[in-house]
Amino acid sequence: MDAGDNPTGGDAELILNSELRFPLYKFFDGVAFVDAGNVYQTLQNFSPCDLRSSFGFGVRVRTPYLLLRFDYGIKLNPKPGESKGQFFFSFGQAF
Repeated sequence: MDAGDNPTGGDAELILNSELRFPLYKFFDGVAFVDAGNVYQTLQNFSPCDLRSSFGFGVRVRTPYLLLRFDYGIKLNPKPGESKGQFFFSFGQAF
């Protein structure tokens, strides 16, 4: 952590993802997901029980050239001052 209590990275991480995809209409797909994970400053700090988790939903747009992802994630236990959710836009499959 830096002086502002912001994470600066680490030597170990654990990421768990699960995603359910389903067709909506033509080249549009829906998705529901659950994510959990954390970054640990050192390997000795690693604990599989110390995770941040979220869930959310999104839309996938399949084009002939690339996949567009529009997702909204909701934090299960936001820290004081954190937003409860976040919108994400990305290209390609996560998995």
